[in-house]
Amino acid sequence: MWKEVAIWIFIVISAIWVFYDAKSIGVRKGLITGLGNMNPIGWFFAVLLLCALSLPLYLMKRGTFKKETGRPGLTLAWLAFGFIMGLLVVASPSSNPSSSSNSQQSSVENKITSQFSSWNGEHRNLTKYIKYNMKDPGSYEHVETRFSTGSDLIVITRYRGKNSFGAYNVDTVKARIDINTGGILEIM
Repeated sequence: MWKEVAIWIFIVISAIWVFYDAKSIGVRKGLITGLGNMNPIGWFFAVLLLCALSLPLYLMKRGTFKKETGRPGLTLAWLAFGFIMGLLVVASPSSNPSSSSNSQQSSVENKITSQFSSWNGEHRNLTKYIKYNMKDPGSYEHVETRFSTGSDLIVITRYRGKNSFGAYNVDTVKARIDINTGGILEIM
């Protein structure tokens, strides 16, 4: 959390510095052509919203701006100091004692979400099982999937498919799934 705050502080400070630097140099729209043809307010919002692209672009165009206007601009020392401090904050090891439990929880969440389709939410392995056991696997239509977690994952899938007579039925399958592998442990 604090790393994200530090990054945003760096971005805001950079945007403010670019605004005042562009203003002191005399940057104005129409001073140069092409990419970077903005006034100080434009540069402020560009750095604020797209810092990783706009800040290096501004620093590259800064020499051209100074040459065109003949003004020196602000010193880069404060921006360099802020950049170095930002790197130190981002690169420093986490001192948060709950970060290891958060990363373990995040790892479990990633294992669970990777088992589901991001397109329609179906559990991939359970869908394969259902299609394998259908009379007409090509008629499978996913309706909804719900799940709950515990020591294992309990997945309930509703689907529509053709029966032996060619009519569509809605059916439900409930399964116990291994959280780590996504394998079906039991059809309930």
